[in-house]
Amino acid sequence: MNILLSFSRLVGNINKYVGNSLCYLVLFMVVTGVYEVYMRYFFGKPTIWVWELNGYLLCCYAALGGGYALLNQAHVKVDILYSRLSPRRKAIIDLCSSPFVFLFLGILLWQGTKLSLDSALSLEHSQTIFRPPIYPFKILLAIGIFLFFLQGLSDFLRNLCIALRLLEDEDPDGN
Repeated sequence: MNILLSFSRLVGNINKYVGNSLCYLVLFMVVTGVYEVYMRYFFGKPTIWVWELNGYLLCCYAALGGGYALLNQAHVKVDILYSRLSPRRKAIIDLCSSPFVFLFLGILLWQGTKLSLDSALSLEHSQTIFRPPIYPFKILLAIGIFLFFLQGLSDFLRNLCIALRLLEDEDPDGN
């Protein structure tokens, strides 16, 4: 039981750190976007790199933020009835939906890892005039999916403990 809780805390802390760090990525994207607008409209010298780079960063933001969103229960769910249930019944419902989460994330992780490894081995670059290397972004996507999968596994184990009455207090942050 202590091992499960330690695992849950570790995964939660990693996703919390990654999620909290992502605000700086958004800040960078905003600053570069403003820079592009100023360069284009005030100086007539648009950049060739800002929007492409920000597109890649946005994909990384979405992938790396998935585990953080799951940790904070920020994904969309219909909670007309769910919010009125006891923690144990919520855990049972979450356990029933877990196979779909694992199937989706498992396939995404499998294919994403395969694509990122192929990209890294070939040192893949974009086909645009800017030609940035895109394998680092694909590797970050795979890492983000892996963290999302780990958070799903952590939630599954926590919900299993709650459903089996091994854990009475439901703490979504894993603390």
